[in-house]
Amino acid sequence: MADSVDRGEIQGQYDAVASGSRWLYLLAGVGVFNLIIRALRLDFIIYSIYFTDLLTIAAMLPRFAASRIGLFSFCLVIIGLFALCGYFARRRHRWAFIAGIALYGLDTMLLFSHLFAGFDLGLALNILVHLFILYRVVVGAVAAWTLARIDREDRLLEQSLARSRAQVKHVMAGYDPFDDDSSPRA
Repeated sequence: MADSVDRGEIQGQYDAVASGSRWLYLLAGVGVFNLIIRALRLDFIIYSIYFTDLLTIAAMLPRFAASRIGLFSFCLVIIGLFALCGYFARRRHRWAFIAGIALYGLDTMLLFSHLFAGFDLGLALNILVHLFILYRVVVGAVAAWTLARIDREDRLLEQSLARSRAQVKHVMAGYDPFDDDSSPRA
């Protein structure tokens, strides 16, 4: 019974890692969607990466018309970083979770700085969405650390068992069951 509980807990950790990486993928996907919407000059946006939203808004201003492609390219680089973090986080690379948390944490801090300029219900809702996504990615990171600890403990246990088997094999190599003296020779 304890073995099935352990397997269930481990599966829950795998699910949490997958969920955290999916949130990073979702941020990248919604970022690309918002970039396309802004490039088409439509006034519709889904909450995602605030920094890229600011860059695309700036790119649409007449004074930045000459650098529009550069700003859009920089947005794609940022979005690509989130996709890359999602890719490696899915494979349980802990650094990818840390990088994704740091990037989105900076984005959330930028959002908070705009809230201090004046309260806006839409901005407050965007902050809540950012905090929820950060929470889900942090849960995935914690699960990745837990799975790394479990893997390390499993490797140590396997090494210990291999040493024990080698010792038993060595002792039993000198044992002759037909010998009158039944003690093994070491």
